[in-house]
Amino acid sequence: MPEFRLSPTERLTIANAVPEPTWLDALPSDWARLVWFPDANRFRADKESYIASMIEWAASEALKEQVARAVAPAAELSDVAQIANLARKLQRLLRSPNSYRQDFATAYFGRELLGTRHVSGDAIYKHAVLDELLSEIVAEEDFVRDCMRAWQANDHLRRPKHVALSAFVSQVMCFWIVWTGKPSGKGTEGGPAARFVRDATNPLLIFADKELGITLNSRGLLDETAAAQLVKSLA
Repeated sequence: MPEFRLSPTERLTIANAVPEPTWLDALPSDWARLVWFPDANRFRADKESYIASMIEWAASEALKEQVARAVAPAAELSDVAQIANLARKLQRLLRSPNSYRQDFATAYFGRELLGTRHVSGDAIYKHAVLDELLSEIVAEEDFVRDCMRAWQANDHLRRPKHVALSAFVSQVMCFWIVWTGKPSGKGTEGGPAARFVRDATNPLLIFADKELGITLNSRGLLDETAAAQLVKSLA
């Protein structure tokens, strides 16, 4: 996946949207400042670079989330069956009279597990313990599939197409609160927080569209009002 990076102009625009943290000086102690804003010294030393690095990190994580949740529900359910089938195959190997095939199956569990007291002892005991574990996996196949279906039905981030947008804006709002000592705002008309969200989010929308072919926001780029509405919907 192409790497998301802000342009020099975008970096400067976003940095200018965040006020200097003079409010930190009013806190009663260094400890209070450390608790509220642990990276304050880095922020003050190079505000533009610090903010850019955090925005780029949040964007990259959000895009990873988008890609991960793009897996079709049917493919996830197929994984459940494949895992259970693998357990059945390992069981057949363990139950084989051929010791070579038994050792082959046992090797999949790794030396660390096989060295614990729960699986220690002679080969017959180890195989019995591992066989029981595999039986549990096979027995729970239907239960796990039902759990997966329930999770898919109730996943509030799966229903909208814009997983990355929601995840990114939520993180950006947290940045704003930490960096400014102010709430992210609950109005729908705009303000400093909404302008910051707009300036931080639009580069991600452009990148996703041009580089990944993903439309993260069906309404296009954010203006100040749209950013404010988005902030309110996620607050």
